[in-house]
Amino acid sequence: MSAARRHYERAFEAALVRSRLPYLLVDDAKRAVLEPGARLGVFDEHGTERRLKSFDAVVYGPRRCTLVEVKGRRVDLRRGGTGRRESWTTMDDIRSLRTWERLFGDPFEAVLVFLYWLDGPALKAGETGLLRFEGRVYAHRAVRLSDYAREMKVRSPRWRTVDLPAEAFERIGYRFDDLIGVYSDSLAEAKGTSARGSGVEPIPAGA
Repeated sequence: MSAARRHYERAFEAALVRSRLPYLLVDDAKRAVLEPGARLGVFDEHGTERRLKSFDAVVYGPRRCTLVEVKGRRVDLRRGGTGRRESWTTMDDIRSLRTWERLFGDPFEAVLVFLYWLDGPALKAGETGLLRFEGRVYAHRAVRLSDYAREMKVRSPRWRTVDLPAEAFERIGYRFDDLIGVYSDSLAEAKGTSARGSGVEPIPAGA
């Protein structure tokens, strides 16, 4: 894993290693096939080239294969912090993921994984699926692109961002391992580690 990657992406990869799910990091694949500085693009119906943003990983689950975009968000749980778990992303992210999903075809589907760094001592009692990595504690919520696009609302026209109403986020968000059909070896609670070692420590509910 590249040391230059943000701690959110590193934590997600470490969780994949622990769960023993096969995966491919897109940045590593791009470096192997593209010249330095090269960019990806597609032509729309008008013949205009549009930049195509890459996503983070291809994950091969037992039930479905996913094109994963990790969205890292800090949740301030210290005194005075809101503790809110944001679900925003950009319209460009949505457009690019839709294009990738179409290019890959079945059985691949795009998924947004919101990985929350819980910055503070007040962990939610009874919450499952928490993990500790490099001294930080994380929670996560995964949403299928198709569900997100159906429920999303414009957050900022100026910045071209969208997000989900709280009720919709709760209704269509899942744990990533449940979404792809991993039942016995979940991301945060899988037994054992690979030869590489994951560095992920699961946290029991209510700890």
